[in-house]
Amino acid sequence: MSQNLFLVRFGEVDSQLVAIIPWITRLSSQEYATLLLELPNLPCDDLLVRSGSQN
Repeated sequence: MSQNLFLVRFGEVDSQLVAIIPWITRLSSQEYATLLLELPNLPCDDLLVRSGSQN
């Protein structure tokens, strides 16, 4: 599901996005809902920083 969201939002799913999927699966329901609401306006770099991933 996360890969599909990334594909629609960013147009591709690179290795950095794949690497943060485990982080997303550990989010609480509230954190996940917040992320979904913010995703349309969230640049990929900001998402990677939020997850703790290096660019």
